[in-house]
Amino acid sequence: MRSPRDTSLTWRTAFVREGRPRRYGTQLEKRGEHWEPLLVDDPEGLDARRQAVGLEPITEYLDGARRALG
Repeated sequence: MRSPRDTSLTWRTAFVREGRPRRYGTQLEKRGEHWEPLLVDDPEGLDARRQAVGLEPITEYLDGARRALG
């Protein structure tokens, strides 16, 4: 079985290559003073998709990323 990280990276790679919105919100960009996910497909369903593959809710992910990235 693939890890949640491997699953999200596979989707991200395919979507980036095709110029499509991201599925799991794992790729970030700095906007002003904050790190935010790149364009995400169906933002309302994001946490459900993340949960389905074993990822934490996007708010927890962003909190950790912002602490790590500054």
